[in-house]
Amino acid sequence: KVNKLKVVGIHNCCTSCTRDIKKALKKVDGVKEDTVTPRKNSFEVTGDFDAAAVIKALNEAGYHAKIEKP
Repeated sequence: KVNKLKVVGIHNCCTSCTRDIKKALKKVDGVKEDTVTPRKNSFEVTGDFDAAAVIKALNEAGYHAKIEKP
């Protein structure tokens, strides 16, 4: 489990994409907040959650992303 994660390289061109990404993140147990904003291809997720679950939820929503290594 992690407390903070930076997601990079995700397609997020408009408010519809942002809405879908936020919706996917809400399905992950332990996610408390995110910094997703339209037209930004990276954001941070905070809480107490499994990093793999975040990527899986995004993939299932049709968004492919990577985790930035610290």
